[in-house]
Amino acid sequence: GYDAAAKAAILASIAFHTRVTADDVYREGMTKVSAADFASARALGCTIKLLAICERLVDGEGQERVSARVYPALV
Repeated sequence: GYDAAAKAAILASIAFHTRVTADDVYREGMTKVSAADFASARALGCTIKLLAICERLVDGEGQERVSARVYPALV
């Protein structure tokens, strides 16, 4: 997940014209994904891959922030 988080930080920084570091990215790696999880995914015709999502969010007061996260997802 560290490599994906670093890449997500670079892409978010470029896309949103703000500094995002790898430490700013919420990260979950594949270590908690079991062989049974992969077998279940295969049975559904899917697999599990790391997914990176970067987005600009606006709170109720109009303040903007960038959210970046990397985690295992069924695809």
